[in-house]
Amino acid sequence: MFPAGEKSDEVGGAGRNRTTIKMSRSILFQARFIVVSNAFLWNAYYARPNGQGAEAGRISNRMFYLSVPPNVFIDVVKCASKLAFSLNGWTRVIVEKPFGRDSESSAALTRNLKQYLEEDQIFRIDHYLGKELVENLSVLRFTNLVFEFLWSSQYIQNVQLIFSEDFGIEGRGRYFDNYGIIRDIMQNHLLQILALFAMETPVSLDAEDIRNEKVKVLRCMKPLLLDDVVIGQYKSHTKDGISYPAYIDDKTVANDSLTPTFAAAAAIFINNARWDGVPFLMKAGKALHTKGAQIRVQFRHVPGNLYKKSFGTDLDRANELVIRMQPDEAIYLKINNKIPGLGVRLDRSNLNLHYAASSLSLSLSKLRLGICCSDSTIPPAVVITASGHSYDP
Repeated sequence: MFPAGEKSDEVGGAGRNRTTIKMSRSILFQARFIVVSNAFLWNAYYARPNGQGAEAGRISNRMFYLSVPPNVFIDVVKCASKLAFSLNGWTRVIVEKPFGRDSESSAALTRNLKQYLEEDQIFRIDHYLGKELVENLSVLRFTNLVFEFLWSSQYIQNVQLIFSEDFGIEGRGRYFDNYGIIRDIMQNHLLQILALFAMETPVSLDAEDIRNEKVKVLRCMKPLLLDDVVIGQYKSHTKDGISYPAYIDDKTVANDSLTPTFAAAAAIFINNARWDGVPFLMKAGKALHTKGAQIRVQFRHVPGNLYKKSFGTDLDRANELVIRMQPDEAIYLKINNKIPGLGVRLDRSNLNLHYAASSLSLSLSKLRLGICCSDSTIPPAVVITASGHSYDP
């Protein structure tokens, strides 16, 4: 995506069918863009003699979003660097997770990318952090004194991060079987959200300052013990009269695959003054009963509760803050409340903040637009640490 005029042209080559690149003009903050979906077609379109290409005489800014398998990242960037990098404007490359399979492969990927790019041209993003409720997490905490005061081991009993999908891999086994649910979801989406949730107040909202605080959280984590992790793989099942195949029944998965599609980390502890002794629980899985993603913050019981006997069989129910990222995005706080009428009977009520679905549909688009228009417009928490820091499963 890069500035240009409204145009439609054709490109082709010897022995190839002619291919039409359709381009549409979009007015976004008074800028004009061309969208080309295939980097390998750009050579014929832009490498024209005597500077007579589509951008002759203009300053060209180019952004590449690598929506391709991780094993071809370098090949795509190498090709683009020869054929389509800007000569008189900026060039930026967005790399989606997974950024490597472990620390070693992540470092190797960074080294290879830097053969063609400078560090400030590489944008490693986790698209999940662009969701409205995830972006609102730091706003909720740092602009509301009531939550900042409660955000510690003194008042929080445990924190749960839950991700579930009600469908299987559906033909994506060539990718998923090399990563599994831990690397695909927990190491990326959930660990990034955990770090954002637990970090200390950053010096500013600049991306580097936020990354520094998130890395401090990761460095304070105790190593996870195997006994604290439960993994599994979904089997064939029937729901509403429809049969669904097992993970290993997928044609893109080996019959003897042991790759987990479900994982639960029973206790992740952060050894610092704020979170000492508070377990963070992660759960993620595919082909489960429901689809959803949420953070559940369970607070401690009220010491010496005067109304303990009024709760009935549920006894002393603690408060709970729920941040539901999908579906039906909402933030709600569970509080104990008196039931109207004679006597004193208590029940749990929700204080709700629901989001309109129409305001949540552009999370990935606004990340691309932010990177394209200006570094400062990107939600700072979305860009993963520049050094490619990863937390190996």
